[in-house]
Amino acid sequence: MAIIKCKMCGGDIELSADKTFGTCEYCGSTMTLPKVDDDQRAAAFNRGNHFRRIGEFDKALAVYERIVQEDDTDAEAHWCCALCRFGIEYVEDPATYEWLPTCHRASFDSFLEDVDYLAALKYSDGVTRRQYQKDGAKIAEVQRGILATSQHEEPFDVFICYKETDDNGNRTKDSIIAQDIYYQLTEQGRRVFFARITLEDKAGAQFEPYIFAALHSARVMIVVGTSPEHFNAVWVKNEWSRFLSLMKKDRHKLLLPCYRDMDPYDLPEQLSVLQSYDMSKIGFIQDLNRGVAKVLDAEEKPRQEVAAAAQAPNGSNASALLKRGDMALEDGEWEKADGFYEEVLNQNAECAEAYLGEALAASHCKTLEAYVQKLLNQTKQVDGKGDKLVATEVEPDYEHIQAAVKQYCIPNYLPEDEITSLYQFDFSFYSILEQRRAQVKWGIQTFDTDKLLSRAMRFAYGDCKTKLENARQAYIAALEARVSEAQKSDDAGNQRVRDAYTKHLAQADKRAEQLRRRAEEQMEQQQAWQRQAELKRLDKSYQETCKQMKYAKTALDYSVLKNRFLQYADYKDSMQLARLCEQNEKKLENKEKAKKIIKISAMFILSIIAIIVLILFL
Repeated sequence: MAIIKCKMCGGDIELSADKTFGTCEYCGSTMTLPKVDDDQRAAAFNRGNHFRRIGEFDKALAVYERIVQEDDTDAEAHWCCALCRFGIEYVEDPATYEWLPTCHRASFDSFLEDVDYLAALKYSDGVTRRQYQKDGAKIAEVQRGILATSQHEEPFDVFICYKETDDNGNRTKDSIIAQDIYYQLTEQGRRVFFARITLEDKAGAQFEPYIFAALHSARVMIVVGTSPEHFNAVWVKNEWSRFLSLMKKDRHKLLLPCYRDMDPYDLPEQLSVLQSYDMSKIGFIQDLNRGVAKVLDAEEKPRQEVAAAAQAPNGSNASALLKRGDMALEDGEWEKADGFYEEVLNQNAECAEAYLGEALAASHCKTLEAYVQKLLNQTKQVDGKGDKLVATEVEPDYEHIQAAVKQYCIPNYLPEDEITSLYQFDFSFYSILEQRRAQVKWGIQTFDTDKLLSRAMRFAYGDCKTKLENARQAYIAALEARVSEAQKSDDAGNQRVRDAYTKHLAQADKRAEQLRRRAEEQMEQQQAWQRQAELKRLDKSYQETCKQMKYAKTALDYSVLKNRFLQYADYKDSMQLARLCEQNEKKLENKEKAKKIIKISAMFILSIIAIIVLILFL
């Protein structure tokens, strides 16, 4: 039987050929499993899982892709390819001990639209497919959260990639050099992403949203390294390899490797083909500044001017198309409006108002305010009556209950659990607070991750940007107002529970007192019955003992009768009869002693006579 490593914790899982779903006995995670028919295939999956868990996503992806090449119908291999492409690592939640996905390679492309994820669904069925869909939904939610956070970040000009600490946790030489470069570039007015400084106020937060935003907005990446190992460090390579992928899509981006104390031929293969800088040479920083300026200054004409040309009244053809799109939008001619806006984007791919117009047309809304209202209407109602929520602010009065149990309990007649049950109370009530909070999260993600709106926000400036920001703030404020109303409702619910519980305690006390009186009556009646029964048994035994006195002949008979009468204590004349039995016992004992003496004396005399007779005959 093959051994496969758990995707979450790395524990060993015994795997049979027909087993595609199971639970790890070490971490308790439910997961899909690969179909393996030999140890070599299992070893390939284990190797890929090992690389993915330590963050070597490219190496892991290469392993899984080889498995897919051998068998394109292997659903688990396709799933693992998707995990690597989005940099998915599973981390244990210290509060719930549940293993949750974290994303180290966020993308604007949805995980749920990834080709390998779709292939995994295609080549799986039943419970395995449902598990893929369940895990995919979790990853997509994490991705939406990252995108929502990244939307609020200001764009960067330069991204400095470097290794912060060595294996002993000490700061590297790379970090110090990178910080000098950071100061040089910021003095020139460049906006630079340098993790040590840029992320210092993000302590305790996930860094991926900020790294993702910086990678996508930065025009230049500077990779600093003083050894081949530092260039190939897991998270350093994760950053520069992602930037290389972005360069393939955006020819305006540039990556500049900077090395020192090493041979340039030892640079990673992907970086060795790029123009690099030797940081030990005199004038290095000036050369680097010039290389950065070539890219950034070439883009000096800001997006704002291009957008302004398209949005200027009575200006270019793009301006006329925008107006026609607005008029079609006002008339509710959605497809026609979308066509006008698309023509504007063909002329200017960074026109914020065109993206906004397309978003409104796609939603069949004439204005941004109508779009916001439509979003609000989608979350106006909640599912069912709401969540049944335990009112944690109101707790059972344990001291009162314990005092009641001590006061009213009567063993064997009124037990403790019966009294305790009187004080049981339902502290729950229907609440929509959590649903309203979830709606805020969902609403913000919906607004921020809408492809057209996010691009409009990205390229907007001036009045257009203010309009979008105000709409977003109004939308969030409306959602949060619903949360406030739900909170007030919950506060009122807690107060109702508190008042009802106070009345319940008083009613339970009365009921416990009634049960106590009833139990006392039962106890007294039971005790009376027991006393009567005991008297009957006592009298019967007394009468029988009295009858036996007539047949007593020996001291032993009277001794037994005496002890019986003594047991009856003061019942009738038991003590007198006990004394009479004792007297008769002593009389009979004396008679028996006298008889024994006479008998012994007679035997002694007979013995002497016999001896005398024997002597005379002899």
